[in-house]
Formats: sequence, structure tokens, C-alpha cells
Amino acid sequence: MVIHFFCGEHIAAATDENANPMAMMNSLLAQLLTQYPDFEISGQDLAEVSRDTLENVARLFRKLIRQLPPSTMLFCVVDGMSLYEDSGRLEETEFVMRELTTLAEKQDGPVFKLLLTSATRIKHPPEILGQDEILAVLRNVPPQSQFSPSKWDSQVGSHFHELESEAV
Repeated sequence: MVIHFFCGEHIAAATDENANPMAMMNSLLAQLLTQYPDFEISGQDLAEVSRDTLENVARLFRKLIRQLPPSTMLFCVVDGMSLYEDSGRLEETEFVMRELTTLAEKQDGPVFKLLLTSATRIKHPPEILGQDEILAVLRNVPPQSQFSPSKWDSQVGSHFHELESEAV
């Protein structure tokens, strides 16, 4: 299963009602609900979520993930996380990042794989993330690491030619 949210599609907090961590969690929750039909949701769960707090939505999200079959692998992709690290959204953004990374850290039940991406460095990554779990990619790849046609021929192409001759 795959759920996703692209913060870059919802940047302007003043004009886009979906440009906030609450809308992100609502979107992830809705995607989860549409992909798995066998969730058990109580009236109390619905009452809590209708109070429209980030904590309540996150609590239901965690509860539903625990209901997935243990063999399930759920991939969650949140792109552009740093766009929500401004002063008006920072506290809620940090809360959502902690919630999602905590789900990815747990060892039992369904597997929750999380990919947080950003065009710029995420300024406030959750403490739970070790430095070995954060990958910073250079904007400009140094020229010596490009994969050129001559590198193809010398490193990979020759193997294809050998396979072709063996197949004939």
C-alpha cells in the first residue's frame, strides 16, 4: 500500500486550506481508509476525529495502521516537508514528523516505511532519526561521477554483448 502527500501542491497557508499538517494527516488517513476496507472504527473514534485536532487524527491513524494485517507493507511518502517549517506551522509539522517516524521505528505488526523528502534540508528533523537515516544529496553532481556512454561501454555494455553472443 502507498499513501502520499505533496506539500509543494499546498504551499500558501493564507489561501489554501490544505496547506498545513492537519490537512496532510487528513489526506493520509483518507488514503488509508480507501485502500483497506476492513477497518473497525467505533463511534467514539469518529467523535474524537470530528473534534478536528491533530492529536485525534494522529491517534486514529496509528490505530488503523495497527489493524492492518501483519504482513502488510505500507509506504508513506511526504514530499516537501521543509515547506511547512515556517513559524506558523512548525510546531504541528514537528508533531507530524515525530508521529510518522515513531510508526516507522516500531518493530511489530505491519511494516510502515516512511520517506520524508525536501528540496532543501529539513531544519527540524525528529530526534528519533539518526544521522545515518538522513541523506543529503548535492544539488549539482560533480562531473566525474556522471555515467557517460564510454563508461556504459566499458562497465556494462560489454556484459550485454557477452550475453547476446551466448544466447545466439
